[in-house]
Amino acid sequence: MHDGRFATIDRVLEHYNWSVRPHPNLDPRLSEISAQGLALPEREKVALTAFLKTLTDRELIKDPKFSGPFVR
Repeated sequence: MHDGRFATIDRVLEHYNWSVRPHPNLDPRLSEISAQGLALPEREKVALTAFLKTLTDRELIKDPKFSGPFVR
């Protein structure tokens, strides 16, 4: 997640599946599901996780020219 509290995609999905809580800064689109979460079935969670993992570009991650965002 954006603040590093979840180490895996599975943890992020579980958060959105069951742990979204009402908050003034919560996106209105998520407010609608905050009472019960997304409640995705296991099959859909597995499929979503598999899809998200296809978006990882290993070459980009290891490319030295992108390793230091504050280097000029």
